[in-house]
Amino acid sequence: MLDDLCGEGALEFLTRIQSREYDESRAALTTYLYPHLKGRMTRWLEQNIGYMALSKDEMSAVRQAQRLYHVAWKDTSEIAEELGIPEARVSRYVRYNTHFLGVHDLVPEGYDGDPYERLMPGTLTASAEQAVYRKVCIELLRELFDTLPKKDRDILGKTCDVFGYPEATLKEIGMYHMMKESAVEKAKNRAVEKLRESYPGSRLQVWRAVHRMMRRPIPPPGDDSELRRDFPQYARALAEVYGVLNEAT
Repeated sequence: MLDDLCGEGALEFLTRIQSREYDESRAALTTYLYPHLKGRMTRWLEQNIGYMALSKDEMSAVRQAQRLYHVAWKDTSEIAEELGIPEARVSRYVRYNTHFLGVHDLVPEGYDGDPYERLMPGTLTASAEQAVYRKVCIELLRELFDTLPKKDRDILGKTCDVFGYPEATLKEIGMYHMMKESAVEKAKNRAVEKLRESYPGSRLQVWRAVHRMMRRPIPPPGDDSELRRDFPQYARALAEVYGVLNEAT
């Protein structure tokens, strides 16, 4: 589902670039793209997950109407009279898909600010791009880690408390593998060295190289002066867009 959402955002990005409607004299490219991307992705979420774009008060009314309809077994006219709203609106409310959490469920109760602002990457300690970069680095490092022998993975995983291995002391690891503490330390260092040796040419190295190029893009060769002039801005915008789309998580 996340891939589909990312695809919607990427498609809108390409559509806007190809339309050539952007005027750099009026706003930055990211400022121009943001409302288009957010609008398309929100519409996709509404169609496939639920009505996340409703205000907090309206979502409360939706849930109250659905509770009266599905639990109290009242008809739409009775609900409209009780809530003091038109019956047509009640009919619309009871049809809403609210099986999933709305965006207002993701913020503390009593929070009166904009939930989107609270959930945006700007409130985190790292930017969206940095969060995605680190997440992918860890995933690709896990690929290299999984190529190590089982014993090396167990020793390195437990000494570093990574990839699901419970943290353990050298003594505890040594007792499990019937090794001296000094031998466990040497085995850990050998495992780290094996990771270093497998790094050149790995997907992790490629990802880090691509990330550096995206941060400092090299314009493509050719005579297209417009593309060469705008390429760095397009590349930076694409990096920011994919950072926002993939933040994770």
